Amino acid sequence: MPRQVGYRFEKNVFINCPFDEEYYALLRPLLFTVLSFGFNPRIAFERSDSGEQRINKICQLIIKNHKDDPLVLIRELRNWFTETIGLRQVASPTVIWYNFNDFMNDCYDKRKSEGFSDEDVTMMPVPEFISFIKDWQDALDDQLRPPAY
Repeated sequence: MPRQVGYRFEKNVFINCPFDEEYYALLRPLLFTVLSFGFNPRIAFERSDSGEQRINKICQLIIKNHKDDPLVLIRELRNWFTETIGLRQVASPTVIWYNFNDFMNDCYDKRKSEGFSDEDVTMMPVPEFISFIKDWQDALDDQLRPPAY
């Protein structure tokens, strides 16, 4: 399914989760999965540059049964999108998990080559992390797209 990540209001997904080190390991695959489905993750601590009120009609996603396991979280999230939003032709949770791990390896290698420490990479700000995901997924789409003749 091609991703069409834009800033259309109806493509926003509000993610309300703790922002501590313990949950950070789950936040990363959650963000990756939401972006994989062509939606825009919106984080509770975001603020508008213009100072306007936060978006008030964002789809609220509540997934409680992840058992602190990233693969279970991806499965629950994928299933929620297919059941509630009606997404079709969605990759399996296992494929999404493998893609996420490929992304994390590529992200780590790129940042390390740029002089970032392990801690720098681990504590990358969420907006920067989201940008890396989008760039990586766009590059992957470009690789899978047939050449123009």
